[in-house]
Amino acid sequence: MCRKTKRGARFLWRENPIRFSFAGAAALISLSIGLSCGPSSPSTNLQPGALPTKTESSTPATKAVAVGYADDQLLTMFANDRQLPLVKALIEVRKQDGRDNALIYYTVAAKSMPKIETWGQHSQLIKQVLDQGWTPQAAALIPVVQAFQPTFQEIRKGAMLDYARNIGFRGFDTPVPDFLAAQTFAKMLCVEGRYLETQGKGLDALINYLTALTVGRDYGTTGGLLISSLISVSIQSMALDQIYPLVARGQLDRTTLDRSLTHLKVIQSTQSPVGEAFRTEFLSFPSLLKMIRENPERARQTLANMGIDGYPVDEVAKQIDLLEADHKRVWEVAFKQMNVPIQYRNEAALQQELDGTMATVHPIVKRWGPPKFGEAITSFFVMWTKLLETQLATALAAYRFEKGRYPQQLSELVPAYFQALPADPFSGTEFRYATTPDGSRYGLYSIGPDRADNRATIRYDSKNGTISPGDIFF
Repeated sequence: MCRKTKRGARFLWRENPIRFSFAGAAALISLSIGLSCGPSSPSTNLQPGALPTKTESSTPATKAVAVGYADDQLLTMFANDRQLPLVKALIEVRKQDGRDNALIYYTVAAKSMPKIETWGQHSQLIKQVLDQGWTPQAAALIPVVQAFQPTFQEIRKGAMLDYARNIGFRGFDTPVPDFLAAQTFAKMLCVEGRYLETQGKGLDALINYLTALTVGRDYGTTGGLLISSLISVSIQSMALDQIYPLVARGQLDRTTLDRSLTHLKVIQSTQSPVGEAFRTEFLSFPSLLKMIRENPERARQTLANMGIDGYPVDEVAKQIDLLEADHKRVWEVAFKQMNVPIQYRNEAALQQELDGTMATVHPIVKRWGPPKFGEAITSFFVMWTKLLETQLATALAAYRFEKGRYPQQLSELVPAYFQALPADPFSGTEFRYATTPDGSRYGLYSIGPDRADNRATIRYDSKNGTISPGDIFF
């Protein structure tokens, strides 16, 4: 669970799958339908389509599931596709849960992505648009965005389903989504959003960004592998980089800001903890050992199919009990370290402790030991910090819309916008905030992973190292 206390943010474990609130779904629906900016320009046809209305999500598993794609339809669509095992697993999850699953629509979206022959030529331009905004040179991307419209339609269907759950760990060869496609169509949603901003359609741009944020959150739901969590963090961070400056510019109306804040809070409350992904990762090696114990030849073939040739299956088979004990011992240390609140973590000391344990285990276990989870945890909390800062920026914009100025202190946002102020995950205290005497401008930042207050003179950049100097601000 996520508990913000004086000891800081703990956000590592939760048992339940994501169940999105009606209020959050309704907020995004209202943004996309009830507050429409009007028809799209016939010359560009880049207006986002209206999202489908939400279906009540109380259908018990014993009743028929209301679905957009029937089982047979999905199986036919993916009959000769490498994603067929994933689709079959998602169908099974859908039957278990008694409700449709957003990940099915994202998988269909990935399959429907257009084949752009000049894609490599556009990658740098896409990055430039996401980092700096739309430029005249970006006009070359308009045909690409147009080609992505069918894909966007599938994404929007999934984002509004009010439910997502990963398939869980299903053995050493658990099927995974097409994460490259997920990152690509999330980027293109944001690219279209940047274009819409230049057309004076800030609301439609916001819908795109919130949809991308929702997609990112959905990929990180309970039951996913570590890679699912990493991709989830990456997509959400990218979407937040677009949302914050849009809401901070003060060009959105009060109703839109209020509903956006509601949706951002839902994203926060339904986020799957990063520790869940590590728990799933923990199961990988025991699953391999079980396969080797029961069917060495199948294990050898599975490893070969994964590109792992020459694995010492026979040697492992002779000492499975020892390897299981060593593996468990290493992960016990890792799990204990994961519960250290982010603002008290000393990654160098924690890694030294883990390395000391790793030095005492069998060499085969070292190969399957815990990944460098400190980096993944820090990356998660950097994204989490951006999410909280974006909530604050949205509330500040709404406050200014009402009062004509920004508040002198963040505490003035309570209780109208927050029951309690969000805390900076890296300090456990309030975010740093200051405003000009006339309340016309403000500064807002987190002290960042190095936990040193640089007074927003150095911007945190993960490319300089996951835990590197700098504060987190937009």
